[in-house]
Amino acid sequence: LQLRKNDIEGPGAAALVALKYAPALKKLSLVLDNNQIGDGGAAALSNLRKSTSITELSLRLCQAEISSSGAAALAQLNAMPNLVSLALDLSDNHIDSSGAASLAELHSCAFLQRLELKLNSNVDILDDGASALSKLRWAPSLTHVWLSLESTGVMESGAAAIADIKQCKSLTNFTLNLSHCQIGDSGVSSLAELADSQSLECVELGLRDCFIGNSGAASLSKFNTAPKLQQLVMLLEENMISDSGAAALSRLKESMSLVHLGLDLRCNKIQDAGATALINI
Repeated sequence: LQLRKNDIEGPGAAALVALKYAPALKKLSLVLDNNQIGDGGAAALSNLRKSTSITELSLRLCQAEISSSGAAALAQLNAMPNLVSLALDLSDNHIDSSGAASLAELHSCAFLQRLELKLNSNVDILDDGASALSKLRWAPSLTHVWLSLESTGVMESGAAAIADIKQCKSLTNFTLNLSHCQIGDSGVSSLAELADSQSLECVELGLRDCFIGNSGAASLSKFNTAPKLQQLVMLLEENMISDSGAAALSRLKESMSLVHLGLDLRCNKIQDAGATALINI
């Protein structure tokens, strides 16, 4: 149901919750971007948790005037008894680290296998919020996680905390977007520890404009040791990687399991020597 760019407020969002009574409804997608549903509307939508039929739920709530209290209400969706797939897009709202901590409680959703959580441009999430989201590693059934924290003020300690998701034994696919966050070489080195996961088969890292230099690029070559990794995509545009960093990344060819590799190195400082090294992949 597409309702983007209307004049819907809390009562309108509350009315949509009546969909939970549809006895055969298994998949529900609501797009309410650019409305003014606010925290009241978010709290109303959290009543979808009472549905016993919905297994796949998608809520797009960008620029919807939602704060951390609304995020806390939406975290109650973890009580949905048969939910297998959940997508929440809360980008461009007013959610801070406490709201991120509330959303981390989605890890307790008993049968949840696929979680997509977008919090882009909520500039007060910062390292505390990222650290709270590392609780997702405790999810009992998660196999696929998409976590997007672009332009949220996350720095190196937040990146290090998120990397703890490697402890989730059921996780096979992990996509992380930290573009336009100043995580630097230290934060990237922490993310490279994802290579230690014994379950990950697919990893995608969005690291555009993250103040990454050659030492950070070198640390990412550790993915050539990941035991089960088959697909690796790293978006590294607009950083400070030069020839030595490119040469280090070329060592990804030493992986024994990798069958698909994507590298985006636009707008770095790579010259002929670096390009030659990358060809050897």
